[in-house]
Amino acid sequence: MKQTIWAGPPAPLEPSLLSAKIIMREWKGSFAMGMFDALVNQTFEYFRSVRDRKEQELHLFVLDAMGSTSCVAEPSNQERLSFSTVEWRIRNLQEQDPARARECGVPAVQDSHRGKSITRILNDMRRKGLVRYHFPNNWERLVR
Repeated sequence: MKQTIWAGPPAPLEPSLLSAKIIMREWKGSFAMGMFDALVNQTFEYFRSVRDRKEQELHLFVLDAMGSTSCVAEPSNQERLSFSTVEWRIRNLQEQDPARARECGVPAVQDSHRGKSITRILNDMRRKGLVRYHFPNNWERLVR
């Protein structure tokens, strides 16, 4: 077994060299953290923009469905539509253009929670000022 002899503490550095080393270490750390923060911020911003774009496409799909004239249950020039008419119009447009509906994230026709999902979408659109809710269960399109 080899013994090591301790020679004592390292020689003290000159004050200017010591402060330069400390500054350099802090600069490297802050630079790395700054780069990491920028990368994380850009990643979150990208995902947020993708989510917002998809949400906007979904809202446009629902607005297109609400304004469609192919429904015979209620006239297309009527301002307020019942929830069942809105759901029927979304289903009709979804069957006419299934690829667009899938891209936008419209709930599937066979989905057991379809009504709740459409209500959530309409309430989100209400918060953004695109539609208006009227008691008991009527919806009015505000954006033409």
